Amino acid sequence: MKKTISVSLIAATIIFGCTQKKYGDFTVSGKVSNGGSQKIYLQELPFAGSEPLILDSATLQANGKFELSATALEEGLYRLSLDRGPEVLLINDDNNIHVNIDVNQPKKYEIEDSDASKSLQTLFAKYSVADSSLMVVFNALESLKQQSGSDSLIQV
Repeated sequence: MKKTISVSLIAATIIFGCTQKKYGDFTVSGKVSNGGSQKIYLQELPFAGSEPLILDSATLQANGKFELSATALEEGLYRLSLDRGPEVLLINDDNNIHVNIDVNQPKKYEIEDSDASKSLQTLFAKYSVADSSLMVVFNALESLKQQSGSDSLIQV
């Protein structure tokens, strides 16, 4: 009898533990500072590379607050964008995602309740720093090529 109950518990754990997460409805809300009165859009960015799909839109309230909703069958990549910029990339790993954006400092946006979106933000910030460093090096190399001198100096 104990063995049957144990096997049943293990089977139930495996069955319920292996079910996929159902994403369903999710909401993106927050506040846009210094944005004025403009439209904000929630767009799905399909992995196939086709055009973004507008899932919801709203006009910012007088205090900059907004709320957008959509339905997703699975975790995906989304873009929150304003008519006059900026844009923020999001991943719907939670049903309620909160975003605060200051239009005057668009790279310093804040995301709450979405660890995947925060990780994406960190990735892009690190990429931007590395890309800027590489650009400085390539510009220095190009400058050396423009100078007259022996090939050995340019190669170094």
